[in-house]
Amino acid sequence: MKESSIQNDDLLEPWLQALRTRGEADAESALALLIEAHIEPVIRSVIRFKLRLDSGVRADEADLAQEALAQWLAELRKLSAEPEVRSIGDARGLAATITYRVCCGWLRRRSPRRFMPARSRTTGSERSASWLTCCGSW
Repeated sequence: MKESSIQNDDLLEPWLQALRTRGEADAESALALLIEAHIEPVIRSVIRFKLRLDSGVRADEADLAQEALAQWLAELRKLSAEPEVRSIGDARGLAATITYRVCCGWLRRRSPRRFMPARSRTTGSERSASWLTCCGSW
């Protein structure tokens, strides 16, 4: 018999097991523990690092965290809908990546001029222009 190549993160196993065998209520409980212990700390640390939070930005921290968590939960819903096809190999890494993208989007909306093509801000040839991102230039 061929072994499945689908490999999920070990952190997700209690949730997946509860979902398969014990029902929605137990799965929700396992998911709440997973989020509280592993996912929320990752989301908070990425937001703090990425935005270097000061008192003026703290109001947006909770909104960004909720948006990142909602996107992470959407990925889990996809996994639960197709467990034979989909996998999440690193739940914390996925949360960090999603949060990073949420923060970059927020920075783009907050400071659109920062993310304009360089040629729009300076005089120079089109070949030397580069797009700036929240991470530097490409």
